[in-house]
Amino acid sequence: MHVVQSAAGGGPRCAALLARDARRRGASVVVVVGGEERLAPDVDQVPLPSAPLARTRALRSHLAATDILHVHGTRAATWALPFLRTKRSVATLHGLHPLRRPGPFPVRAAGWALVRTIVAAADAVVCVSEADAHELARRRLGSPNVRVIQNAVPRPQLRADERATAREELGVAEGCLLVLFLGRLEEAKGPLTALAIARRLESEDVTVAVAGGGELAHELAQLAGPNVLLLGHRSDTERLLAAADVVLNTSRWEGLSLGLLEAMWAGRAIVASDVEGNAEAIGCAGILVPPDELDPFAEAVLSLRDDRKRADLGRAAAARVEERFSIERMMDEHAELYEALLSRSGS
Repeated sequence: MHVVQSAAGGGPRCAALLARDARRRGASVVVVVGGEERLAPDVDQVPLPSAPLARTRALRSHLAATDILHVHGTRAATWALPFLRTKRSVATLHGLHPLRRPGPFPVRAAGWALVRTIVAAADAVVCVSEADAHELARRRLGSPNVRVIQNAVPRPQLRADERATAREELGVAEGCLLVLFLGRLEEAKGPLTALAIARRLESEDVTVAVAGGGELAHELAQLAGPNVLLLGHRSDTERLLAAADVVLNTSRWEGLSLGLLEAMWAGRAIVASDVEGNAEAIGCAGILVPPDELDPFAEAVLSLRDDRKRADLGRAAAARVEERFSIERMMDEHAELYEALLSRSGS
């Protein structure tokens, strides 16, 4: 049983990928989700009540016939904390947000305490990047049950004939450099930074398309300039990638971005903030810029008006993700982890 706090974001998407793979391997799988939004049409999903006591009762009921409990993210882990100790359990920490989110010391200390509690409670803790595992060790929050299984995504299927029609639908002329921001509109992803970069590019033939939904959507709508397209939540990521020339990532902190890996698979030139998870994903196959440094971001984007440079970076990005971030490897490593838990418990 997978538990996720909502249907939005990288953690829930990973849960859906793992659920499909476990079902393919012959397991019975359910994903328990906070809220009513559908995760994916082909994934067995159960909504969780929002009231804490009712939510705990529902989890206890669903867990009765469960061999392995897998929680994704610290909020889902908090909901299921009593059961992490009593069931064979896996906790995946998607991005270490409680450790990296800015705030006063008492708030950050509470985040450290929460992560320490989750690490101690679960039989296995998965970090989605080497950087996250190093961060746990640096803060003395690690333990022998922590392991790294890097994120991965299936290769997107881009059609060669889709670029022109997708750009036409967006109202973007072929000669215009289309820069795509993909991600939730929340503090961690830095969408306001993306808009500030767009303002620096208003005099250039550059359009910045922002695809995603979230708590900052209204603020972005108030601030968007004439060269910004606010697309809202989109399910046609592959079509947007076909239209784009450059993919922009302005995250202030990351685990290992699924959107970034997808853009790399698609062979798009990447300009991304130089934070731990991004650097691990991109290596030298993209342009890394210090987070919130607006002028260097704008200069990096403008440097990619060069067709040859864009193509070279795109090929390097696709080669890197194919070599280092295989979806088959991610699935196999999770399957091996589940088998190890069952064997250790004598099942």
